[in-house]
Amino acid sequence: MNYFEELQAKLEVVDEEKVAEIIEFSKKSIPLEFIPKTKYNEKVEELTTTNAKLEETNKKIEELSKTETDAKEYKEKLETLNQEYEKFKDEAEERVSEMKKNSILKDRLIQEGADKDNIDLLMKDFDVKEMSLNDDGIIGLDEYLKPIKEKRARLFVQEEIGTNTPKDGTDAEATSVDDNKLREAMGLDPK
Repeated sequence: MNYFEELQAKLEVVDEEKVAEIIEFSKKSIPLEFIPKTKYNEKVEELTTTNAKLEETNKKIEELSKTETDAKEYKEKLETLNQEYEKFKDEAEERVSEMKKNSILKDRLIQEGADKDNIDLLMKDFDVKEMSLNDDGIIGLDEYLKPIKEKRARLFVQEEIGTNTPKDGTDAEATSVDDNKLREAMGLDPK
């Protein structure tokens, strides 16, 4: 029995229409608000691997500290380990930076009206390695977004609901009067 079936069973005492409405709302909302278990597991595994490598490097450094070898050999091993540690640290920082950039970029695409089903397709148009971060987010994000929004305009929601400004440059008030007359002729309440 999956989550939605269990939820429906627990809510049987409530109106069936309301239960169906809650189930549909949950099915639509949960995937948008929660991270899929597979992605979560990938990140946990990556973090576990990173911690294991870091722990291994620390153990090697401790072993070298205790070992009584000649100074030259000790120094060479320590340099090698420090270089490996710095390389690993730089790679980890780069991965974290790319994850932050991807997250910021996805959030901004959604804010700009990108179709949520096509976010991954849109993300392929960006080279996040070229982008730079500061405390406010991605530097020059608007310059990266503009050509993509023009190139892939069909992947962005185009809503003009509630605007009272006609595209042809006519007087908005006159258009509103015409709209009211049309609504009256159709038997609807004018605005």
